Amino acid sequence: MAEVLTAPGGTPLTVCAPAGAPKAGLVVLQEGFGVTGHIVNVGSRLADEGYVAVIPHLFHRAGDPRVPYEDQSDAVRYLQALTAEGLEEDLDAALNHLAALGFQPAQLGAIGFCHGGGVALLAAAKRDLSVGITFYGGGIQTARYGLPALTDLARSLKVPWLGLYGALDASIPEAQLSSLESAAKSSGQPVELICYPDAGHGFFCEERDSYNPEVSADAWRKTLEWIDKYLDSRRTN
Repeated sequence: MAEVLTAPGGTPLTVCAPAGAPKAGLVVLQEGFGVTGHIVNVGSRLADEGYVAVIPHLFHRAGDPRVPYEDQSDAVRYLQALTAEGLEEDLDAALNHLAALGFQPAQLGAIGFCHGGGVALLAAAKRDLSVGITFYGGGIQTARYGLPALTDLARSLKVPWLGLYGALDASIPEAQLSSLESAAKSSGQPVELICYPDAGHGFFCEERDSYNPEVSADAWRKTLEWIDKYLDSRRTN
């Protein structure tokens, strides 16, 4: 069940909690379309797996809109209003909420989609947690929408990182993925970057035309394996 709370600094948080005792805490970071039903569903699926999922609303300073997937221009308008300061405040609001629930850094991770995939990489490079996962995060070689270039962040990874991309993604040239993988591996952290040959941008979102159920199922399996491997092995309580 999803519940919307407001963090002390004003960031709205959608929180999805498991029915029983939680295994760990995960920050789920939205696409460029707001906290859509799809993103809340991701949080609910993680809760079903035993994790507390906290979704910070990154567009709340602009009214917290949910942008239709076909309205790319509106999505870009809201993305362009984001700032590095605001993104880090919202990320910290979610992490602080999980810390207040009693989770230690070894029990925390970040998973993000599209623009949120870049924020998840930011968290994996700059915050005290234990795992990061990026689904088709753009801006690999160029800073945009409040984030540094992802290659710059990747060189500073502090935790194991999984990247999930599609070769048919016209917005993220496959040639750039090699530079991202090399930068991430230079951090010395465990890294896996998977590029699915039959997938495009948004392949994990069941509400988009680019949804690929077979690839989505494989990516979800790999996501859960990555979380289980690195959060469970480093758990402190």
